[in-house]
Amino acid sequence: MAWLVLLEIAGLTTAVCFFHGVSGRIGRAPLYLTLGLAEAFLFFSGKARTDGARLTTTLFDAPVVHLYVIFLPLLMVGMVLVYVLDGTRPARHLLIGLAFVYVMHGLFDLILIGHATYPAPGQPVLANEMLVYATASSRFAGLCSMVVDFLVILITYQLLNNHAARLPLVIRVWFSLVLAMVVDGLAFPLFRLRVLELDQLWVGPKLQAGLAAGIPMSLYLGWQLRRRGTEVVRPVLDIVALRRRVEEVEAELGRERGRAEQLRQTFGRYVSNEVVDALMSSPERLQLGGEVRDVTVLFADIQGYSSLAECLEPTEIISMLNQYFNRVTRVVLRERGMVNEIEGDGILAVFGAPLYLEDHPDRAVRAGLGMLNEVKELNQQWRADGTFERLQQAGVEELAIRVGIHTGSAVVGNIGSELRTKYAVVGDSVNVAARVEAMNKQLNTRILVTDATFSRLTDTISSRFIEAGTHPVKGRMEPVRVLTQRRQYA
Repeated sequence: MAWLVLLEIAGLTTAVCFFHGVSGRIGRAPLYLTLGLAEAFLFFSGKARTDGARLTTTLFDAPVVHLYVIFLPLLMVGMVLVYVLDGTRPARHLLIGLAFVYVMHGLFDLILIGHATYPAPGQPVLANEMLVYATASSRFAGLCSMVVDFLVILITYQLLNNHAARLPLVIRVWFSLVLAMVVDGLAFPLFRLRVLELDQLWVGPKLQAGLAAGIPMSLYLGWQLRRRGTEVVRPVLDIVALRRRVEEVEAELGRERGRAEQLRQTFGRYVSNEVVDALMSSPERLQLGGEVRDVTVLFADIQGYSSLAECLEPTEIISMLNQYFNRVTRVVLRERGMVNEIEGDGILAVFGAPLYLEDHPDRAVRAGLGMLNEVKELNQQWRADGTFERLQQAGVEELAIRVGIHTGSAVVGNIGSELRTKYAVVGDSVNVAARVEAMNKQLNTRILVTDATFSRLTDTISSRFIEAGTHPVKGRMEPVRVLTQRRQYA
């Protein structure tokens, strides 16, 4: 009889392993159905009548033990296989599913007890029969014990796997199974608030049942781990750390959203959406805090702005400036430049930062020429809508701008204090671009490009410029060679 029971345990464990092995092809439903049936038989075999009679069996050199010793290892084997080979999430789903089956079984018990207690007329009362007998305390204790059993076997297995990997796998599995079954015998009476009887732990039979289930399970588990070429190592409490891990992930997502929003707020007003998306998808392109970068700087301001500000109403000036900046900033963003600063009538744009652009000199010059064209179109618009008359009353023939462009090294990054920071461009290149922009006034030109920029332009763009001489620049020892747009392109 004992050999038959152990062979039954080993055979049923092999079936559980088989259904897990083919779950990749036919799904997990057969595995879960097998475990659900094992749980149902576990409930049935654990039932006792009011006189204490139960379904029992015997093993080698052991007292009579309840028949649940056959089915309890099967549930634990299934949980370990799913946890180790499929992950903690499927293991949690399995635990929730088994708990749901347990609760539903309790509801069916209530229905059976109701019909057994109040049978149809002429039928016997069966309320005390083993098939329908149940108590709320045993139901609650069984559910709690099942959860504790699963936690014990998973934590024990993972602990041995992480810290005693030299032990044969069958020993780790066997020890985990037996410990979980012994804990089950301890937990059930404790949850029922009953006195613990050590002779009811049935350690001997559980040692035999654990070995009968552990051998086929360890063979299958070892084969799967060798196939995957890895031994699963997780935190010991990985299965019960779901809420903490979810909170940590949510906190990290919140921090990432904050950083993304900060990045979008920092650059959203100065660069195109395309550049912002590129920076957010590849943040390694951006090094905040200051770095030396090869850039092209563009300065532009409005000629005769002081006269306009003096003669026109503030509301008119603001309206004109808004129309002007709306046009010229679109040109800068179209060339993937950054509008770093707008102050009064002046605009500072940078090409090559924060997003690296190999052809930033070409882009900056195209933007400067495009700004001149936008101003021409704006003058035409103002002639049509009557705005031009107000300019003439202020002594200005038409709106005109001056553009200066220079290429060189600059420090780019977040500059400021703890209370206020901005992405800025600092260096001699910025100063030179500003001085070259002002040089347009004395040379009576609209756009000036330094030799440092011109030497790096493609032929298509460089052909549009002619020599404008070499001139001293305030604050610099060496003069600067500049070039301006050919008249036929003006």
